[in-house]
Amino acid sequence: MMGERTYNFYGSLHVKDKRNNLFCEIVFNIDRKGALKSLLSYGASFLPGKSNGNAELNQSQRGDYFEGVISNSENLDYAKNRKSLTKGVHYIADV
Repeated sequence: MMGERTYNFYGSLHVKDKRNNLFCEIVFNIDRKGALKSLLSYGASFLPGKSNGNAELNQSQRGDYFEGVISNSENLDYAKNRKSLTKGVHYIADV
């Protein structure tokens, strides 16, 4: 096979530093829509009064977008709780 290949990762990557008791969770494409929702929103973009479907993606909708945190808690679950977590209280640093 020849040519350029692109891979899109979805989900979470967990890294443990046992020596320093640190945990990192990196979430890839965190605001990804499901296939049906994505298809319906694309089709709706062609209705009168809607954008033409060529609107630029915001940062969290890009396929290469990721975010995460480093914390002392192994059970932080950043992907589910990111809206309610506070830096310095629930986690140490952003990734």
